[in-house]
Amino acid sequence: MPTNAIVDTKNMKSDYINLCKHEESINVFSQPWWLDIVCGKNNWDVAIVYEDRKIIATMPYFTRKIFYYKIITMPLLTQVHGPWIRDSHLNFSGKGLSKYYFIIDKLINQLPHSHYFYQQMNMEFNNWLPFFWKGFAQTTRYSYVIENIDRDDIFEKFSHSKRKQIKKANSYVNIHFDLDPNIFYEHHKETLKSSGKKIFYSRETLVDIINISRENNSGFVISAHDKSNNKIHGALFVLYGKNSAYNLISTFDNKLKIFGASGLLILEAIQFLRGKSKDFDFEGSMDFNISQSFRQFGAIPKPYHAIKKIDSLIINIREFIKQLRMK
Repeated sequence: MPTNAIVDTKNMKSDYINLCKHEESINVFSQPWWLDIVCGKNNWDVAIVYEDRKIIATMPYFTRKIFYYKIITMPLLTQVHGPWIRDSHLNFSGKGLSKYYFIIDKLINQLPHSHYFYQQMNMEFNNWLPFFWKGFAQTTRYSYVIENIDRDDIFEKFSHSKRKQIKKANSYVNIHFDLDPNIFYEHHKETLKSSGKKIFYSRETLVDIINISRENNSGFVISAHDKSNNKIHGALFVLYGKNSAYNLISTFDNKLKIFGASGLLILEAIQFLRGKSKDFDFEGSMDFNISQSFRQFGAIPKPYHAIKKIDSLIINIREFIKQLRMK
């Protein structure tokens, strides 16, 4: 494939950081400020393809070491990663498709050797054949998405029961956008504890994520407070970029769910995001009951690729045993 694509490994990370300052189409989970928090500044890197000294494709990745094994995997609280490719190189006909395959191959070749690779690809990445040709495996996963949230009929697309729930909630709660991250953390910790679960991230991580996302106009906390005593019924932390907004963390008081604050929070979050983001992603679940709940908001299932490769006999055996236990 004739091309002027070059690789300059010396300045890749700084080039990527500069690119993200003005390229709005890069997913929020792939932004350097996000990667610095959830990975650690020295634990992520990026593959880049250049053409005529211009960046045409990127792919950030998070590396960690577990004993002897080098792992490339998804960072904490991160829904998707995967390649970003400049729009002008997303031609899937004739020579354009060959060029696309060539670009993805270049990105894959820059990945360091690892004993285990796993990435959930952003929804814009819909052709994983170059990974297949390199020996990677794929699983299709689904998330529920409300598309084009600038539409005027969002509320009408909610189910009758959900609309009724939201009208009820308006009588009992007030909505706020200024909840302290420490209070959000404590509330989530307690609601998980009441369900017999433990919180899976640290207070410091959450405080950093919320504060820095606010500074970058890429995140907000929305909470519902009882009109009579100001008690928190529930809260959401939403992360967003130009293309997609993600319902990243939800916390609800089980004793107060009957008042319907969850639906009202989703509606108010979507209204806040109008003009800021294109789609609202519930940050998906393959669980049947959860997917049923998302559908009540008019959300539709959208597929994305989970790509995996294992280069270790021991890890392969562990994965096999894990699959057996699930059957």
